[in-house]
Amino acid sequence: MPDVIYVGRKPLKTYFLKASFELANKGSVSLSARGSLISKMFVVVKRLCDASGCTFSVSEVKFEERPTQDGKRTKIVPTVTVLCKKSV
Repeated sequence: MPDVIYVGRKPLKTYFLKASFELANKGSVSLSARGSLISKMFVVVKRLCDASGCTFSVSEVKFEERPTQDGKRTKIVPTVTVLCKKSV
């Protein structure tokens, strides 16, 4: 299982470059994001596919809901993890 890259509030190119190096060196990369940052993670996945000429495929997508404490209440935040592997 590859290391997980957690997509957050840094610029998109940060995650794209990290994922590109991980994919080139290890052959697979796992990206994860929570809440409103899920769409940003899918932009990174799409750009990886475009940059590599679609030489890899998304092989696994996981959906989770995790409770987080927000002051006095607990809210459910969706989490998505995508595993990308090179096609051989």
